Amino acid sequence: MRFGNTMDSRNCFRRAEIIVIKVGTAVVTREDGRLALARLGALVETIRSITSQNKRVVLVSSGSIGLGANYLGLERPVPTDDCPAAAAAGQSLLMEKYRQLFGHLDMRCAQVLLTEEDFANTDRQSNLANTLQRLLDLQTVPIVNENDAITSAIKMEHKQGVFYDNDRLAGLTATALKADALILLSNIDALYTGPPGEANSQRIASYHPDTPIRFGKSSSLGRGGMESKLIAARRTARSGIPVVIASGLDTEALGSVLSGGDTGTFFEPVTTDNNDSTNDPQT
Repeated sequence: MRFGNTMDSRNCFRRAEIIVIKVGTAVVTREDGRLALARLGALVETIRSITSQNKRVVLVSSGSIGLGANYLGLERPVPTDDCPAAAAAGQSLLMEKYRQLFGHLDMRCAQVLLTEEDFANTDRQSNLANTLQRLLDLQTVPIVNENDAITSAIKMEHKQGVFYDNDRLAGLTATALKADALILLSNIDALYTGPPGEANSQRIASYHPDTPIRFGKSSSLGRGGMESKLIAARRTARSGIPVVIASGLDTEALGSVLSGGDTGTFFEPVTTDNNDSTNDPQT
């Protein structure tokens, strides 16, 4: 049994022209902290296929802290005090690999590092949207991440603010850019009514606020989890942008979502709920 019937409403992904794709740490890196090169290569190939259809992609990529921790020889999970150093080392390594992968396909990419102030301040948010739009016009893939070198220790300690993780960063980026779709790629293939490993857990094909959900333990590789993805997806959908949570480990999932396939969990866009987030679950 699956919750929701979504085949008709998912056709909006076929029409999407500006697409924000978020990949989590568990997708970008392996458990040993090294880059998951096969998955990254498949992701870049899919983005190339998307852009060849006159669509444009913004990539929100986690992974800098895990990658940097491996490079610096830090213990896992990374101690809070070491997160800024790990992020500083890992971000350059992450971008170097993205440039190589995109370059092999004759594509360009550019780094955009953000903090909460870029969304809390109207002028900075407008400048962000203009920068992203200009990069897209120049046929360059913006690769967005939080500037964890200066913010990660605070986030790990307090878990509060405009956004705590890259799921919500991706939602804010999609909203600021007025994107046509947001796809959150995780190491889990969808939202389930309970922890995916449990026998009675059922995939939620289309999310509704009254759908019962019981969350399990989050991945140890990143700050976010499925509860965070739910918060980000609900808020983004209420801004009028369709959202899907799907697997980043399945190299066919992204293409399936964009072709309107019944993959992952779909959040139908709404515009009548005035973006109120008081009913969102809290981490």
